[in-house]
This record gives sequence, C-alpha cells and structure tokens, in this order.
Amino acid sequence: MLQIVFAQQSKYWNAHSSTQSIVTDKAVSRLSFPKNFKLFDLDLQSLKQDLFTVVDNASSHTVVISLPNVDGQLEQFEMVEASNFEPALQARFPEIRAFSGKGITDKYATLKLSISPQGIQTMLFRTDKPNEFIEAYSQDHTVYAVFVSQRQPVNCHGLVLQKTESWQMELILWL
Repeated sequence: MLQIVFAQQSKYWNAHSSTQSIVTDKAVSRLSFPKNFKLFDLDLQSLKQDLFTVVDNASSHTVVISLPNVDGQLEQFEMVEASNFEPALQARFPEIRAFSGKGITDKYATLKLSISPQGIQTMLFRTDKPNEFIEAYSQDHTVYAVFVSQRQPVNCHGLVLQKTESWQMELILWL
C-alpha cells in the first residue's frame, strides 16, 4: 500500500506528492518488494556532493546528512566513508562508494549507505524497531521507497543474537 506523507523539507529529500504515474524500477516487481512503503523524491546530486566531501579528505572525515524514516520524518546521521574496494578497483570505479553513519536524531541507529551512478541503497539498523531500507522505486532513480524489513528475526537452533546497550553483540543460548 502506497502512503504519501508530508515530511519536513530537506536539502535532498521531499515527500513524493505527484499524482502522475511512475515508471517503476525493475526491483519493484520482485515478489519480496514490500506492500507498505512511503515515497520520497531524492536530489541525488546534492546528496552525492555532500557525501563525497569526506572521500580522501584528510581534514574532514565526517559529514552530516538527513534521510527520511518510515514515519515520514527526517533523521540526521554523521557519515564516514566505509568503502572496501581494493585501491586498484576503487581507482577504476571512483563513483561507487559505501558509507557508514551514526544516528544523531536516534543515537542508537546505525546506517549503511551505498552510492553509485545508479543511485543509492540504505539499510538502517535500530535497537528497538525493525530495520528500515531505502531503495529506488522509479526507473529513473529519482523516486525512492522507504520501508521496514519484512523479514522476521531468525532463531537458528536456539541461538539468538541480541544487541546490548553498549552496542556489543551478545550471544544468548536457549537450552
């Protein structure tokens, strides 16, 4: 079910409010694409410009960006580059980068963001709420869907991973 929301204004994001039909990205047709999501228009160039200020920059290692959450509100994150390409491969594809972010609005949130000429994808991990994702919705990658994970936590053979207050992973064994 598509929900149109009116989030506060952002440098990069605006709630999608157009009533024109959208030519959707091929990923939207997959069976696992969520039924409930919110749509936002993204100014990819502005976001990319800000994120790339920390790439190979010895004097500034972080940048603050905003992203919409599933409630339609904007949250701020302090981002660092986290690309893991070998140097030669990164030199061949300098426009593909990964970033990691620490929540400012929600200090317990952790963001993983990848960016390429095709757009962005994000995964947002929270300690007390379902994980959230942002993926391209429109074929031209100007409209993005924000949604919660549809997967349920996995309990495999009585082993459960749980995040603790100190951000350390704790293994619990159920006997």
